[in-house]
Amino acid sequence: MTNKHFIFTDESCVNNPEKQYSSVCAMSGSVQFFKSHQKQIESILNKPGEYKFQKLNKDTKNDILTLCNDFIFPAIAAGDLRIDALIWSNHAYPKKQEIMHYHLLLAVLRKHSPDTDWLYYPDHDRGKDYAEITDIVNAAVNSKNTYMQSLIKLATEYNIRYGGELDSKHSRLIQITDIFAGLAAFSYNSYGDYTDWKKNTTGALSFDFAQSDIENNKTAINHHPKFQLLDAINAECKKHNPKHSINTRHGLHSFDPSYGMNFWLWGNDRSVLKRAQQ
Repeated sequence: MTNKHFIFTDESCVNNPEKQYSSVCAMSGSVQFFKSHQKQIESILNKPGEYKFQKLNKDTKNDILTLCNDFIFPAIAAGDLRIDALIWSNHAYPKKQEIMHYHLLLAVLRKHSPDTDWLYYPDHDRGKDYAEITDIVNAAVNSKNTYMQSLIKLATEYNIRYGGELDSKHSRLIQITDIFAGLAAFSYNSYGDYTDWKKNTTGALSFDFAQSDIENNKTAINHHPKFQLLDAINAECKKHNPKHSINTRHGLHSFDPSYGMNFWLWGNDRSVLKRAQQ
């Protein structure tokens, strides 16, 4: 008997040329798990409208921290949930979003049982053409393109079925994925401002929601809720994964990806991309 799992994905900063780093995030777990916790998620993320990282404020930040404390980190500890984010430099790897999707999907799939059936749901983005990825996971493309062939092989090997794009306005699960995709890219794009904020912050925000006073530059003040969320998530990851760091690569990075909240800065050369197509 196979296990039926969902995988939700969302991206950050892929259409923003002003940002050096982009990211794609995947949240994965069993269908039964997500359905059984739907009411809990909705009771915590209970404000009208959409939870988005770019619009994070004091109130929505506190909701996300409560969600992490009451749902996400306990579920990760129990092995029911994974959140994996892949970050890359747009300067080094311009226009490589689809390839990064491949590497992220492959990394996530390898961490689950091989007898798993997958339903894949990317975020709906009017500015992005998902037709290629749609066809890939449906294994419905007959193309000589080696990259597409490699993804068809991946879809066949791991039994992935495309579930359809989800509009984040109507899906709290995609919204959670958006938060972590945004957090991943933000940790690199704003690392300098984060360290300035950290130096001028008296006491780090933790999951007990202790508030901090800061005297900092305008950017740090404007991003205060984001820096608080970043600081809390980083501390919690470090507590459970000693090989997690934010300072080594100037952004969130998990040197041991076995822990269920995994941030991965892409640093491999083109030979690795080439091998993925073989």
